[in-house]
Order: sequence, then structure tokens, then C-alpha cells
Amino acid sequence: MKQNFFDLLKYHSEKPKNSSRDWYGRANESLDFIKDNLENSEEIMLYAVGKSLYLECVLIPRETADHFNVDEPQNIDIRQDDTWSIERIHDSLNGHQIKLSPPLANSWTEQLKAGEKLVFVRFFNNYHQDEYPIELSQKLVHSLDLYFLPDRSAFCRLTEQGNLEKVIKIYETKVDTGNSIHAVTILAKYLFKYMAVTNTSLFCRFDATRVNGYDPITSKDGQHKKIHQNHLYFNSFVIDQHSSYINGYLIQHSEKTNDDLIVDWTNEFNKERQYASFIIYDRKNKKIVECSCNPKYTVNYFTQSELPWDISPVFFNPSVLYKYKSDSEKYTLTDR
Repeated sequence: MKQNFFDLLKYHSEKPKNSSRDWYGRANESLDFIKDNLENSEEIMLYAVGKSLYLECVLIPRETADHFNVDEPQNIDIRQDDTWSIERIHDSLNGHQIKLSPPLANSWTEQLKAGEKLVFVRFFNNYHQDEYPIELSQKLVHSLDLYFLPDRSAFCRLTEQGNLEKVIKIYETKVDTGNSIHAVTILAKYLFKYMAVTNTSLFCRFDATRVNGYDPITSKDGQHKKIHQNHLYFNSFVIDQHSSYINGYLIQHSEKTNDDLIVDWTNEFNKERQYASFIIYDRKNKKIVECSCNPKYTVNYFTQSELPWDISPVFFNPSVLYKYKSDSEKYTLTDR
């Protein structure tokens, strides 16, 4: 994601102080911003809420996505506080029933009912009413082996090199006007991997509304447009320098399928490995030698062989340890 991502998000969420009145008539800019983020960025927005911008993404079955068609996108129903619930139902035919209800089960949009919600904003009534904690799907977080670190406002993982990687970031801040901006992003490679494994597509619901002061957007004046093409559907309206909105949805497929992931894993598993050599003290044969760490050239303590043990002491130039001593947050060096 571009380094100035959050500045762009602020621009689309609220009119900058130094921008002209034309900003109010250019809500279509927000669609370009969203499309570019989904198609070209290393980080993808799953959720964004500001004064003039709303975006939320859910996952829907790939088969549903291929045939998704809702003529009026403003009627698509995804609510921020939709969540899991224990639902009680009573009717004359089935009597009393109690069941576990998924977040989108009661959506007015039939094609979303089998979807998977990724971001949750729950409100604790009459308690800390100014706080809107953002929660993530545990299915997503656990399957990607992520852990939330409050000091980084992110769900993180360790790479194979031991580096801390921020996979899902949570942005919560106030702009100069006092209004808040909330956003959640995820590294695209992990989202697409999850989508490939679950055979789902990303359904993105968006709305950008820019109004100059308290002037209402009416249907009597201005230019209306309706577009439906290549998994993109939106209604738009503009009165130059006065107000504008763009409201709709778009669908993004994973770059890879589950079969592609299996091929990648197979190639990784079968590729020829390279092994470093080290100067070791061969305690079995009581001599100092250079030995490869290839498992073919060492044995465990219980194997009868002239090869060195795989627990033989290794000698390093002191400068080799500088990298580890200089990063105490990542590494811990102790004596044995």
C-alpha cells in the first residue's frame, strides 16, 4: 500500500481545508481510490468509515459472486453491528425454535446470507458509549495464525526469518474537525490465500457522499448515472461544486485458486535446498572440521556412524552475533 494511504483516506473521508468547492462534486474519486486499492495495492481495505466515506467488505461463495446481480445497490443490506446471535423464533407452523444465527443470515439481500463477515463493530449499550471497538473474524485471524499486539494496533505474525509482520492493521484517529476515521486493512497475499482456500470472493459495499454544508441532495437537479459492468455496479449523482454521491458494490476474485496453492506448495517442498557449512568441533572424533548442515553429513547421538553429531558445537566469528545483539526486541542471547 502506498505510504500516503492514510492521507488519501482522510482526503476521501472529509473535505481538506485547502481544497476548492469542486471537491463536493467529485465523489467519483472515491470509487477510483477503492478500485485502485483492491486491484493494485499490497494492502486491501476491509472496512473504512469517515464523514463522507463508507466501505465494508464481506466474503461470499465464488459461485454466488459469479452470478451476483442486485439492480439497486442502495438496497444491499450489510450492517456494521451484524454479528453472531442466538435467535428465538416462533410461528404457527413450527412453534418455538432457538438457533444460532450467522451475522448475515437476516440480510435483506438473499445472495449475501451465506456470506462471511470479516469486521465487527459492537456497541455495549449505555456503557462507554463513545467507544466503538473493532473486532475481526476469529476464523480469519486463527487460520492465518495472527495475534493482536495493542502497541502496534495490528494483528501480526512471525515470518520464517523471525521478523514481525503486520498483516491486519486497524486505523482509528480523529481529524482536525473532530470527526473520526476508522479503517481496517489486510495484506493482499494473505487475504487472497484465505479466499482461495475457502473458495470465496470479496464483496465490497461502498458509499461516498459529499454535501456542501446542509444543502440536501435532491433528485430534481444534477446528473444521474447508473453503471453495471464486470462485477461493478453503482449509482451516482452530481451537482458541480454543490454535492455528489456514488453508491454501489464491486466484487474481487482471488488471484489464485486452491489448486494453485497446492502447486506452489509442492514446488516449494520439492525444490533443491542449499546448506551452509560451518567450522565445528567434532566431539565424536575429537577434532575440528568444516561440516555441512545437510542432514546427510550429520547423525543423531544414537546412530552408529563416523559422521559428526548434529549437536556438535559451532564456531562463529564474533561479528556474526552483532546482528542478534543489536536487536534485543527480536532476539535473546544467553549462555549455556
